[in-house]
Order: sequence, then C-alpha cells, then structure tokens
Amino acid sequence: MAILAVVALLVGVVVVTRASSDDEAGAPVPSDPLVEGAMFTAGGIRGIIEATRQRFGTTVVQGVHLYRDDAVLHVLDPKSPTGAVHYDFSPGGEFHNPQVYSGLSVNSTGSPDVVVDLADVDADSVADLIASARLGSASAQPL
Repeated sequence: MAILAVVALLVGVVVVTRASSDDEAGAPVPSDPLVEGAMFTAGGIRGIIEATRQRFGTTVVQGVHLYRDDAVLHVLDPKSPTGAVHYDFSPGGEFHNPQVYSGLSVNSTGSPDVVVDLADVDADSVADLIASARLGSASAQPL
C-alpha cells in the first residue's frame, strides 16, 4: 500500500488499463505516451533521486511530478516566501527554472509538514507499475 501512495505522489495521474480477450499474444503494442518516457523508467527515477541528493544535500522533498521526458521537483527552502521552490529537472541531472508559487492552488503553500524521502522510493517497483499500465481500458485504476 505504501508503494501505491508513493506512486500517486510521483505520478499524480489516473492510469487506465486494458485486459481484453481480443488482444493477440505477441502483437505489437502501440506506444503509450502516458507510461513510456525517460522519466518513467527505473533509471530515470533513480537519476532524479541521485541528482536531488547531489544538488540539495538531501532526498527529503515535498514531492516530484514525473513527466515523459522531464520532471518538476518541489524542494523545501526556508529562504522562499512560501517555504518551497519548484525546479524543472532534465535527465542528466540538470535543475533549472526555479519558481516560487503562491496563491490558493493546492501545493502552493510550501508546507513543511508534507514531505517524502525519495531515498525510500523503490524505483524498480514504481517503474514496473507504470510500465504495466496501458490506455484504453474500461476500468480506471488510480495509482
């Protein structure tokens, strides 16, 4: 159950899967942009964890949003007027475009009470779960 909470935090999407009797074994499966991409692999997830440790000296963050080819990391920062800074992340370890959000939107307050330690994330399990999801099902399964 804990891994599902981490996946929900990391991915923040509802994934739709398909299990159909008319799926042919061995038939090519079309590319699915929701579950395929550099950041959705175990290597991509481990890459952002290690880059976070190297850049910020910790793996405890407010959260991370994974996208196909990049990510957004929410880092606690006491110097920020909101308590946090959001960084865009590119594979290879580059953090750029720091932003401070304010206002009434969810996750704009920088609350230090809501954190996750990325070192506790099982990158292989998360990547396997993401890879097992496919679009096109009648049943949506929240991660």
